[in-house]
Amino acid sequence: MIAVSFFVFVIAFLALLVSGVPFLTQAPLRKRGVQVMGSEVARRIPREGKIDVQYGYLVSGGEQHTLWRRGMSIEPPALTGIVYDPKNPKRADFTAGMPENVAGRRNYLLSLVAVEIAMVALMVVGVMS
Repeated sequence: MIAVSFFVFVIAFLALLVSGVPFLTQAPLRKRGVQVMGSEVARRIPREGKIDVQYGYLVSGGEQHTLWRRGMSIEPPALTGIVYDPKNPKRADFTAGMPENVAGRRNYLLSLVAVEIAMVALMVVGVMS
């Protein structure tokens, strides 16, 4: 029972890391983000034929910032949507990478946390008995 609980704990923890960290880092962008269009500035094909594209975007103060999209296997678009934080314009992400169903993603992460707590409780009960 302890081995199964530990296995489920590890799987839930990895899922929480993979999907939770981007969700938390995008929180300021979801609250106060400004959507702009980014245009292709540079392109490289450094390894295994994967395409790296650098997109440039203008912020409200007239400054230009760049954002890389790496490891694309298909032809990237010349224009793409970008969301940036007006308080910190270097904090940006592609609109395609932002979750559309924020409440659903939050519920998914909370259920993973609940699974983590339940598995820790089962492991403690298994060790004590």
